[in-house]
Amino acid sequence: MNQAFNLFRLQQIDTQIDQTENSLSKIEKLLSGDEAVNLAKQAVEAAEKAIQKANQSLKEAEFAVHEQQIKIAHSEASLYGGRITNPKELQDIQKEIVSLKKHLSVLEDRQLETMLTLEEAENQDQTARTQLAEAQASFSERAAGWLGQKEQLVRNLERLHAEHNAAVTLISKESLQTYENLRKRKSGVAVTAIIDGSCDVCGTTIRPSELQAARAAQVLVFCTSCGRILYSG
Repeated sequence: MNQAFNLFRLQQIDTQIDQTENSLSKIEKLLSGDEAVNLAKQAVEAAEKAIQKANQSLKEAEFAVHEQQIKIAHSEASLYGGRITNPKELQDIQKEIVSLKKHLSVLEDRQLETMLTLEEAENQDQTARTQLAEAQASFSERAAGWLGQKEQLVRNLERLHAEHNAAVTLISKESLQTYENLRKRKSGVAVTAIIDGSCDVCGTTIRPSELQAARAAQVLVFCTSCGRILYSG
């Protein structure tokens, strides 16, 4: 078997290795995380922050209501305690109590609003957690399939590397160096077949003299257009 044939066979093996490694890389990326899961996690985090904020607002609202109730109690104690007898002072206290109770109503409305906001935040949190659980379950199911594919690809890669090592032993050091250099420069494809008198990669028509030389296989013949090694088949 000539060097061009051995190089073409090596090219086929290396192309399969490249494709297998690319497939493995894609699976590793898929296994590293899932967009739906990540979005669901973000939704849970946002809901948790909303709950924290609502809880803080509710505590502040409850404190404000409590403080206002204390003020009203103190004013009512002054009004009905009997220590103040001046009609003008009593009238002022009554006005103050009316004002305090009016503001208390506003504060209680705010408290109710914060309670509703907290309830809504808790509902959103529950929804987000349910969606996260569903996304994680779906991802786990798909990941099981990807892991099976990964195992098969790893086995194929081990076999292909063994075939590569065996193929290399049939190629001269000089030819192998030429092949490797071309692989680096030609997007991984150093050897191409001649199909119907043309380079199978770039489509350039091979001159009769070059075709004859490629068939003779005494030396390596290169495509005059793309520079790849030609294999006549």
